[in-house]
Amino acid sequence: MMGRRGLGWAVLVLISACATTPDNWGGMGSAGPMVGYVVGRGMSFGWEAGGGALGSPSTLTSSGPHEANLIFHGNMGMSWRPTPQAGGYEPTLYMAWEPGLGPLGATLGYSYASLDGPRPLGGGWAAVGRPSSLVLCKPCWTASVALGWRWNGVSEFYLTPKIGFIDGVRFSWGD
Repeated sequence: MMGRRGLGWAVLVLISACATTPDNWGGMGSAGPMVGYVVGRGMSFGWEAGGGALGSPSTLTSSGPHEANLIFHGNMGMSWRPTPQAGGYEPTLYMAWEPGLGPLGATLGYSYASLDGPRPLGGGWAAVGRPSSLVLCKPCWTASVALGWRWNGVSEFYLTPKIGFIDGVRFSWGD
């Protein structure tokens, strides 16, 4: 029950982030499963969804090559991580601002775990992805994979494949 409600909120946040992107900035949204490893505890699993602005006003009008950026990008997710006692899992919700330039980014946010309560969230990530259109996405779908580390009272490494869309962005490799 908690998982479906959380997924519903993630979809709402994703749609809102993309809908509020300034008209000519370009936008993106994506979602997918998450699998991780909590140091000293074991495997974790969950989902993540995010979106936001992907560029600047010059994104659509520039005739020269440039790269989109993820400065105004946020994610929300839920994972089930092992408890300190063997055999149990606790739900953990998180919301984060995840700015990125190129394939690297940072994580800064807030999390809530059922056993630990509220905690600050920090970390970093690297991602690779490819849109379905190589010149101008208006819109096009995209697939990506992120590998990262985050800390919210415990250290966790994670892998998140996502599927989503990009709208209004010109990519340098298509020019």
